[in-house]
Amino acid sequence: MLNKSEDFFSKIREFDHTLGVYLTYLLDNEVIQKIRENSSGRTVILHDYRHGINLEDNLKSRILCIPSMPKLSNDTNCFHAKAALLKGRDRARLVIGSMNLVKEAFSAPKEIACSLDLGYESGLYRTVLEFLCQVRCRSSQWTAVLKELDIRPPKLPKKEDSTIRFIWNSHGCSIAEEVASRHAAFYNGQKPILRVVSPFLPKDYDSSFDNFYDQVQVEEFHLYLRAKTPLPPRIKVRSGTRIYSPRKSSSGYFHGKAVMLDYGDRALLYIGSANFTNHGFFWNLGQGANQECGLILTLNRKSQMTQILD
Repeated sequence: MLNKSEDFFSKIREFDHTLGVYLTYLLDNEVIQKIRENSSGRTVILHDYRHGINLEDNLKSRILCIPSMPKLSNDTNCFHAKAALLKGRDRARLVIGSMNLVKEAFSAPKEIACSLDLGYESGLYRTVLEFLCQVRCRSSQWTAVLKELDIRPPKLPKKEDSTIRFIWNSHGCSIAEEVASRHAAFYNGQKPILRVVSPFLPKDYDSSFDNFYDQVQVEEFHLYLRAKTPLPPRIKVRSGTRIYSPRKSSSGYFHGKAVMLDYGDRALLYIGSANFTNHGFFWNLGQGANQECGLILTLNRKSQMTQILD
C-alpha cells in the first residue's frame, strides 16, 4: 500500500519507463507538471470527457490528454477509472487506487492506493490491457498507444496469482458482482464483516444492494464515512451496522474507497475507483454505471487489514 500521497510520484520516478498511461476522472495542470518531472517516458492521460485539458493544449506539451467516456454515457455517469500503467523494458508497473490527478488528492493522506510490478507474460498484465482496449476514447491516437502496450514476450504465460485480480465493470457485470463472485469461489458459507470505506453514498440503493448483501452473507456491516454523511434508507434498516468517521487529527475530506470482506484471519479487499454507490459499485455499464476499475486482493495477515482502516 502507498503510505502517503508523495509515494505515488516516487513509484513513477523510481521505475524507468518509456510510456506512462494514466486514468483519471479529473486533472489539473499542477499535477500534470509533477508527473512530467517524475517521468522518464511519454505520458498519455485518459480523463472524463467533461473535464481536463483541451486538445489544443496537447499540441504544446509532451503530454497527450484523451477525453474518455463509459460505453453507454448519459448525463449522470462518467469515466471514473483511476490508475497508472508504466511500460518498462521487461515489465510494467501498475499503480491503482482512488486518486484523481488533481492537487487536492496529494495535499493530505486521504487516498487508498497500491503499486505492483507485472511481467508482460503474466495474466494480470493481459487483463489490464484487455480493460484498456475496451475503453471508449475520442482519439485515433489511442489505437497506436494500445499497440505499443501489447507486448507479447516469447514465454509461456505464468500461472496466475490467485491472491490478486484486476477487475472492472462491464456491460453485464458490476464491481459488486465481481466481488461477490470472488467470495463465492473461495469463501462460500463464511459470514464476513463487511467493511466499507467510501466518501460518498447515494440517496438510496436499489435491489442491487440487497442482492450483494445477501450473496456475501454479511454478519456485520461497518461503514467508514465522512462526518455527517446521510445514511440511505436501505442501510438504516440493516441490523449490525456501525458507523465510523475520521479521527479529528486526520482529514475529514478523505477520498479513499475500499470494500473489505473480513473473515477474521483472512479478508478479500477491493480497492479502486468505485464509490459505494449505485453508479460506482453496484451497477454495470448496461445500467448506466460509471466506468470503474480496481484490484481484489486476498489478505492473510491482520496487520494488512488494519493498515487500510487506520
